[in-house]
Amino acid sequence: MKTKIFTTQLKIQLILLTSLFIQPLVYAASVGTAFTYQGQLLDQGQPANQIYDITIQAFHQESGGVVQKEAEFLEVTVTDGLFTIPQVDFGDSLFDGSEVWLELSVRVAGGGSYDVLQPRQRVSAAPYAVQADYAVDATFASQAQDAVQAQHAAQASNATQAQNAVQAQSALEADSLASNGANTDDVLQFDGNNWVPQALTVDSYWSNDVTNPSDIHYLGGDVGIGSIFPSAKLHVFGGLSDEAFIVNVGNQPKLTVHENGGLSVGTPLEAPLNGLKVQGDTELEGDIVVQGNTVQALDSNGMMKAMVYTGCGNALPSIVRSYNGVNSGTITITDVPSTNGACFIHFPFEIHNRFWQASAVLPSDDELLGASCSVMSNNNSLMKCFLFKSSNGTGVSGGIMVYIY
Repeated sequence: MKTKIFTTQLKIQLILLTSLFIQPLVYAASVGTAFTYQGQLLDQGQPANQIYDITIQAFHQESGGVVQKEAEFLEVTVTDGLFTIPQVDFGDSLFDGSEVWLELSVRVAGGGSYDVLQPRQRVSAAPYAVQADYAVDATFASQAQDAVQAQHAAQASNATQAQNAVQAQSALEADSLASNGANTDDVLQFDGNNWVPQALTVDSYWSNDVTNPSDIHYLGGDVGIGSIFPSAKLHVFGGLSDEAFIVNVGNQPKLTVHENGGLSVGTPLEAPLNGLKVQGDTELEGDIVVQGNTVQALDSNGMMKAMVYTGCGNALPSIVRSYNGVNSGTITITDVPSTNGACFIHFPFEIHNRFWQASAVLPSDDELLGASCSVMSNNNSLMKCFLFKSSNGTGVSGGIMVYIY
């Protein structure tokens, strides 16, 4: 099995601050250098659901280069394509100011060769908060373990006695917060060099209709629900135990894509595996291609209910092949004693109110034969058929085909 990953989401949940560089005067507790890696794994274009072994290697280059650090994680559970590795710890020496790129390799748990996933993922700027050794007067920052570039927090008087820094745990460049003054609803954003307070800007993809403000529309690219890799205008990824898509009319589901891949129209009842279930009349304007059997309720019209090709009139008649599109019952046949060319066909459903057609199978001597069938008056599921020579009406054994509509 070839496993491919198109994108991984890298989420550093813990800022990589360490006490290894902090001077003895610092009273902050050590946070450590471990971080959490979260990603999405696709197997042949679909979200993976298996247990994998994953190796993470750290490089200073986007491609090529020498492995700086490496860690192997066995039996990582991947569910609906998502996985989490909670403790990835390369220590503090990796983050020396150089760019850091992570390269993942995966294999199905239990052995075999690893598949290298491309491209490598660049670690964001947050881990470079490991250089906390300049927070010599960090006592003024009051627990400055989260103070990125804590050297600026040394003169905490600029932070108005650190009252605005709230124990300086989130005081990234606290002097900028004090001197520039953050506004309400501002967020810290990295401008390439420093973290600075800025107004949150969000691209507006959805727009209001000028003629009807309650309506919105979207004119951009593809929309993904349950996936970050949409490949259609609306691409819905459902889990293995979830219905992928439901449309209600009133309080009733009228269109459902089930977890088994089946599609139900007009009914909430589950469709066959990768099949179609329709409740209500169907009108077709154009061609339809069906790979698989079709089933229709007995009291509905428009499709074949049953077909049987059998020998008739033999001492031991036998069915060559048959089809039952109504239920799971079996079509059987018996001989009519003392009547040459006659046989009984037993259907697993009532046929007295259906349409039927019977035809003789041309024998090898090319003699024309006729066939006649009727439903027994005392058994609505039993049909008696008679096979005869067209020339004189004499009963004869041979093949017969019967169709029930």
